[in-house]
Amino acid sequence: GGGLWCWGRNDSGQLGDGTDMSSSAPTQVLILSGVAQVSLGSGHSCARLADSSAWCWGSNDHGQLGIGNTVDQPMPTQVASLGFSVAEIAAGGSTSCARLGGGSLSFWGRNTLGEVGDGTTIDRTLPVQISTLSEPVLGVELGNLYGCARLAGEVACWGVNNFGQLGDGSTEGKTSPTPSKLCD
Repeated sequence: GGGLWCWGRNDSGQLGDGTDMSSSAPTQVLILSGVAQVSLGSGHSCARLADSSAWCWGSNDHGQLGIGNTVDQPMPTQVASLGFSVAEIAAGGSTSCARLGGGSLSFWGRNTLGEVGDGTTIDRTLPVQISTLSEPVLGVELGNLYGCARLAGEVACWGVNNFGQLGDGSTEGKTSPTPSKLCD
């Protein structure tokens, strides 16, 4: 029916039930209906609704909820600056992003190691569009401190790279999307 239920740790309100009490049983995320997709970060949660809006809740110490501040939210809050154009939502670590209908990416949250991919290391409390991608993004995934975008014919990644997780043949972190070296 488009409702959403979560359980587990809830010290930052990441269950979206309006409390900070953990739950070993499923508890309904309040005020959301028509949920089409959900993605979870370390202490925050985000959902894309059927109307193409994005909502986030929980920990917000780096601005990972995209609402312009760093105050934790125990209830879903709309990422209003994205409007109703979200085709995909992703959360990872303390960063979040949205792939928009036209194939562009907007990111927000922790950016200490380039996780946002905007060429800086400044935390973003509101979504910023990643302008260095030359073609439409077909999909996006976030790990802990890094992200990757699937483009037509290639994958571009950014963020921490100490174990080679960006796939570019190095262990040097990147603050902007860098094409991965894919095997033929």
